[in-house]
Amino acid sequence: MAPLVIETNLLTVATVGLGFETELVATGGQRPYAWQVAAGVLPPGLALSSAGQISGTPQAPGQFSFSVRVSDGSGRLASASLVLTTLNSLRVLTTSLPEVEAGSAYQATLQATGGTPPYR
Repeated sequence: MAPLVIETNLLTVATVGLGFETELVATGGQRPYAWQVAAGVLPPGLALSSAGQISGTPQAPGQFSFSVRVSDGSGRLASASLVLTTLNSLRVLTTSLPEVEAGSAYQATLQATGGTPPYR
């Protein structure tokens, strides 16, 4: 029988205030698998089900490090360290632009927040 291995090593970025769902993947061992957080914490608003699904609505931005453990039907264990990053949603703060005179050079700076700078 193949050894129990956690295949998930990278998680997608989650956005604060928006629903998030991802499934952790293990291979080998003997099904069924049972997942749990072994150390650290998930972002507030997210939870890990025993089926290996991280879901919920993140409530705070940050980088959250945690370890997960999966056990298989024969009692074997595997663990992995993961990082889940949560970001505030990208918002444009600029609500108006200065007037421009026809035929004149024009430049304006827009302001944004959230997401991942630098903004383009």
